[in-house]
Amino acid sequence: MSDPSIEKYKSALTNLGVAVKSAHKTKEGKQLSSDYWMDVIKMLKKAKLGISMMELGIDDESEISTTHDTSPDSESNADDPNTPSESPPDATDNSDKNTDSKLAAIGLKNESHQNKQFYDTMNHLGILLSEQFGEIKKDGAKYSVDIDSRKFTIKFDDKFFMVTEDYNFELGGTEDIQKVVDTFTKLSLVSHEELVSEYNKDLV
Repeated sequence: MSDPSIEKYKSALTNLGVAVKSAHKTKEGKQLSSDYWMDVIKMLKKAKLGISMMELGIDDESEISTTHDTSPDSESNADDPNTPSESPPDATDNSDKNTDSKLAAIGLKNESHQNKQFYDTMNHLGILLSEQFGEIKKDGAKYSVDIDSRKFTIKFDDKFFMVTEDYNFELGGTEDIQKVVDTFTKLSLVSHEELVSEYNKDLV
């Protein structure tokens, strides 16, 4: 059971998120700049992320990064004196066949690594989006987000884009997912008509 103070803190963050979503649309809220609301949203997301990491038992991201950067295969081979070294190639071996097999294995390993990176990237994006906008839908390389009866689609194609039949805005690359979410949030505050007009203006 969580400490009652933490539960109150989590409840306050949830209530603040609801308040921000409605307050920025009011007459007084529109008098404040979008940068102001973006700063509030960033603070709120950072606070929620901290709670999520605590509940998942993740205390130190750098420790996880360091652990995963270490290659277990290379360490075990270096420390084990019984690890056999490579034998000289046998004259009867088919070197071309061996080379093809090695290249195929490297290709599969690279593909597996890329798939894991893609999964991790999409999962990270999904966490950040759900923390800010609540329930979202994932379909392959796309996320659907409903905001105030408007439906937005974020699609990945080398980079992330916010797309509809009327416009296509680049949100950013995989190197900074937080920036992708921030750019999407900023664009979602703009009316559909303004987005279409801005997109068509860039096409001219």
